[in-house]
Amino acid sequence: EAPNTYQEGVGLETLPEPVKEGYEFNGWYLNNELVTSIDKDINQDITLVAKWTKIVKYYTIKYVLNGGRFDEEAPTTYEGGVGLETLPVPIKAGYEFVGWFLNNELIDKIDPNLNKNVTLSGRWAKVENESTKQVDELIKLINLLPYNITYTDKEQILNVKALYDSLDDDTKTLVTNSDVLNEKWQVILDIENNISEITYVLGEDIALSKDELFVNFFSDFYFYIKSYHGSAYLESKGITSVEKFIALAGNYNAGGGNMTEIGYVAGSYMLKKDINGILANQPETGFFGYCYKNNLYVDLLPFFIRFFAYWRIDERYANLNNYGADTFAESWAPTVDIAKFFYYDENTTYVKTERMLDCFNFTSNVVYGDLPTQVEEGMILPTDLKLRGYVFEGWYDNPLYEGDKIEKITDTSKKIILYAKWGIDTKVVDKDNAALVDVYIYNLTTKQANVTKQTVQYVRDMYEALSTNGKSLVTKYNTLLEYENKFKDQFTNALNISITTNIEEKFDIEFIRNNFMNDFNTTTNSSISSLNDLITKHYSYMDEMSKFYSNPAMRGKWDYLLDVLYIDDCYRGLKTQINRVKKNESGDLEYVTKALGNLLLSIDASSESEILVDYSTDSAINKIINGFGTYNMTFTTESYLPIINIDGYEFVGYYDEDNNLVTKITENTKSNLVAVYNKKDA
Repeated sequence: EAPNTYQEGVGLETLPEPVKEGYEFNGWYLNNELVTSIDKDINQDITLVAKWTKIVKYYTIKYVLNGGRFDEEAPTTYEGGVGLETLPVPIKAGYEFVGWFLNNELIDKIDPNLNKNVTLSGRWAKVENESTKQVDELIKLINLLPYNITYTDKEQILNVKALYDSLDDDTKTLVTNSDVLNEKWQVILDIENNISEITYVLGEDIALSKDELFVNFFSDFYFYIKSYHGSAYLESKGITSVEKFIALAGNYNAGGGNMTEIGYVAGSYMLKKDINGILANQPETGFFGYCYKNNLYVDLLPFFIRFFAYWRIDERYANLNNYGADTFAESWAPTVDIAKFFYYDENTTYVKTERMLDCFNFTSNVVYGDLPTQVEEGMILPTDLKLRGYVFEGWYDNPLYEGDKIEKITDTSKKIILYAKWGIDTKVVDKDNAALVDVYIYNLTTKQANVTKQTVQYVRDMYEALSTNGKSLVTKYNTLLEYENKFKDQFTNALNISITTNIEEKFDIEFIRNNFMNDFNTTTNSSISSLNDLITKHYSYMDEMSKFYSNPAMRGKWDYLLDVLYIDDCYRGLKTQINRVKKNESGDLEYVTKALGNLLLSIDASSESEILVDYSTDSAINKIINGFGTYNMTFTTESYLPIINIDGYEFVGYYDEDNNLVTKITENTKSNLVAVYNKKDA
């Protein structure tokens, strides 16, 4: 409180010093003169006027352009207390700028009261016209061209080049990776112009060594992720080139270092989780599905499925209590183990069963044998070549294998291109295909297997596709018959129930947060008022979290959140707790509770030692709303069908009129479903 009077003949020795936010006090003025006290000789009422100097503080502006650019200089600071009335507008070919987002909120200016450093994230909407669609498709096709170019790739490159050449000059400028196309086409021209070396055309996706196959496979995987899912995610993980991605995949380090990092970075893009699933059902949103639908690595993928099962069983990880040998049970493990396969060989592997050594010594898609490249007149061409599943039948000078076989070089004056002709090695094919059927039958017997009429039928179809000799090599056929007989019994006791479905559109993040809290409170009899409770009181909610996820309906509806948590780079302790939740095991669930709260609120938890995940970016919200990686989720009010209990019967599942298992409602769900039950013994 400041004095409002002074005593005549005494004055005031000290004047009060006021404060004003954003300003520095310059002093009191009396009749425009600075005074620091009131003189004792002043004997009248006075008015003191305070004078101020504004404190100017500037804050930084960081722009996340997400592929855009500025065509003129943009402001990088703003004045505190003033803000910024007009924000710069970036440009991006083929896109329209939506706006700047600050903490996931659209803004058109920086508020004068903000007064802090800000990061603005730009968002874009595609301008859908024929030209941009064509450019986008061409960019994707160029990205998906093989990394190591061989003469086998000439036709593919020619087709892409023809599309590029058909564009007008302005549209060509939008093809941001046209230099890559030109480089790869130049490789083909160099091959054709080099008459001193022999060019061997061995076939699609064929390599001359296991190391070369490793580079080819993971390079194709990298460019697939870049084209189908965007480069922003890879760059956020520090993967800015294919060389860095290959280095990451090769950094197994015999159980140390980043032995599992490739799984955390790229595992969600390898395949879609589909327990007891088959290649034919894999979507193009996963690399396995993309390869299958585009006729790539058609021999290598089944080889990997067998290898994965053998490795996990023979190292004693997989058994009948888990689905560890099922490639499609998750995406992280097969990604890591495929990288592991390329790291080890028959000498260094610690799993030395006969079938594992066979995988290392006779790898699919690798040609074994020496192929001399230097042209010499009269040289005899090699014929002792081995390729798993095939028999070498000779060299030809054309891809149609017309004319006589070429056995030696007679003319060194022109370019020599030799095409390898392969026949089917029925003995090896029968053995490998029968082994794959045995793997699938084994996977049906595991505790967590998704055993339905449909998944059993997959195995039956695989068995029927075998040759007579192949069928005789299947060792677990009687087990397949047992599972088929179970389903005959189930449908004998089926009860017909009509289910009416209500389909709604996808919901926004706020609805999802409220829906989650409502389900949590209802299931656990809790009374959390906000998701912050899960973060601040996470130790108190461990039992509730266990109870929540042990409820089948809640597990079915919210399990995808656990997948998002697990896919991110979270701390090993958190991963352990997530696995316990997935296995319906109790434990210290405080990590999971707190991490879920951070995820749903999109809070940066990267500084917390037990979580180590940054959920503060826009992508965290997108993961929740749109699903992430291999788990696709549609948010509807009745996403998952309820389990209806009937006295005297054990519930098996819902089936549509085509006998397909139905576990959740989608836009294509038919309203008349059959609820299948087993009749219990008296």
